[in-house]
Amino acid sequence: MTPLGIIKDAMLEIGVLQSGESPTDAEAKDSLGKFNDMLSSGELDGLNLGHVTAGLNTELPFPTHHRQAFMYNLAVLLCPMFGVNPNPVTVQMAQNAAKSLKNYYLDIANLRTDDAIHPAYSPNRYFH
Repeated sequence: MTPLGIIKDAMLEIGVLQSGESPTDAEAKDSLGKFNDMLSSGELDGLNLGHVTAGLNTELPFPTHHRQAFMYNLAVLLCPMFGVNPNPVTVQMAQNAAKSLKNYYLDIANLRTDDAIHPAYSPNRYFH
């Protein structure tokens, strides 16, 4: 999974490329800037993926199932750059994919509830 592949798919999604076409060097470079900004700024629904700066053909250090979230969210971010309005379905797919990605990183094992909410599970439940 490389940024260039994600960029191509995002541009196809918003209709600025046709199947089999590739972005120009300038389009790819500008889109890569948006892609790197998206990863480092937490644009994916507040998700912090760490500081990753990639080149167009860099193999990304993420599981392949992240691709959909990256592609749809990049597609939405690229719309203003190419003067197109985002398709509502693309926006919804971006939101859903970002939510799935965020859930992937959610660590439920470290979540706790306040004993006042669930007193039956309090270690002091017999001393109320």
